[in-house]
Order: sequence, then structure tokens, then C-alpha cells
Amino acid sequence: DSELSRMLCGLISSEDVVLAISFSGETSSVCEIASMAKERGTPVISISNFPNSRLASLSDIKLLTASDESVFRLGAMTSRLAQFLIVDFLIIYMALHNMDRSEENVLRTHRMIDKSKKTSEKF
Repeated sequence: DSELSRMLCGLISSEDVVLAISFSGETSSVCEIASMAKERGTPVISISNFPNSRLASLSDIKLLTASDESVFRLGAMTSRLAQFLIVDFLIIYMALHNMDRSEENVLRTHRMIDKSKKTSEKF
């Protein structure tokens, strides 16, 4: 949601990081958010298919996919799968480097889901 992303840009700092995803690297709303982050001194990590795109030029770290968008729908699906794979790797990397916090967060989310199920069962 680009509006929510703009709002969150008001809260970020150099201690945060923005993950910007665009197949073309030219999506105006994504590039705008990356530019806002750079203005606030927040590092930008991009996932894109094009290393010379506008988004790539705004990024501190460029993660590249290799997907051909020439076939309608099939191309969009392959690029999204490639982007999701990179996001999954980033999440696993962060979890492995802070295992105690990761385990606690998993337990906390499970407790919230259990709590929500018990509340909805009453109705």
C-alpha cells in the first residue's frame, strides 16, 4: 500500500531499512518511497530485475532476479516467485542471526492466534 508506505516513511531512521520491490525498477510509487527513505538517511534494499533501473540507483543493496516478463501472466508469476524467494531468504537469514528473538516472536504469534480462535469460538 503506497499510502501506508508514505506514512511509515515519516517514522523511519538510519536504524531501519526499506525493502523496495519492483520487477522493472521503474514503478513510480516504489521509487518515490525509496527516494523518501534516502532523504531520511534510511538504507534501501531493492529487489528488481534490472540493475540499471531508477530503483537500483536509489538502493544501497541491489538484489537481482532473472525473469522474462514477455509472456502475459506467466511472466508476472515467475517474477513474483523469484522476488518472494529472495524475501524468504532474507527472513531466514535474519531469523538465524537472532534466534532467541525469532523463537520468542513465533511463540508470541502462536499465542495471539490461539487467543483469537478462542474468542471467535465464543460467538
